[in-house]
Amino acid sequence: MPAPAVKKIIERAAPTALPTLKRAADTAFKFFRLSIRLAPSPTQGLQHQLEGIANGYNPIMVGGNSLSQEEAQMLVSALKELGGFVSDPATGKYVLVDMDTVLRLIRDIMMAISLEMNVASANAIRTAGEEKSLPNQGTVDGGIPNAPPVDAGKQGKHVEGHPNNISEKSQWKDGETGVRETQKGWVEGQTARGNTRVWDTGRVVGKNGETGVRVHKDSRGNIHGYPVNPDKYLSPPPR
Repeated sequence: MPAPAVKKIIERAAPTALPTLKRAADTAFKFFRLSIRLAPSPTQGLQHQLEGIANGYNPIMVGGNSLSQEEAQMLVSALKELGGFVSDPATGKYVLVDMDTVLRLIRDIMMAISLEMNVASANAIRTAGEEKSLPNQGTVDGGIPNAPPVDAGKQGKHVEGHPNNISEKSQWKDGETGVRETQKGWVEGQTARGNTRVWDTGRVVGKNGETGVRVHKDSRGNIHGYPVNPDKYLSPPPR
């Protein structure tokens, strides 16, 4: 597993920057690993590039063993924070530490980025899937901050095609589960009778033209919701 310091760097980075840093780490790892096996070293140019950036200038590099300026700067920043550079007593300039340490740090960076990107991908797939389909039981999350989880079994009573569906109850629009609307209704809705919250979405969410969501919370802290006419529950605004 990557060291905690490496994980902190990756978690702090912008998600859009991770692919660039990963490319830099992959390329550097490949060339630096070769430098241990081959002589003369095929990585002298890459080492010169990284040390140059670490010392405040960007050497012009030619050939396949160098990185783009953006890639090199991101990798240097990470390695500096992790102790991948030391100050040369003779010149006072930054130089890379021993190659074994550099390889270990770069490998940790690669692993941490892969883990972070896999988690982000899994969360994106899970959130997207929950909006299009609903499990028979258990809880789901629509990605609304500070909202309780949604009880899939109870929510399914209002979702056409779900095993628990009861056609006599109000129904979400075709192809929708109402998970996000339910969570948002709990966070943004007004308290209504029967210990519920009602939220006027301002758009049609129900099969019969309903624009509101009524949300119940059970003893376990889970919620479920269904389309309603918000005027039936919400007090009219003061004149």
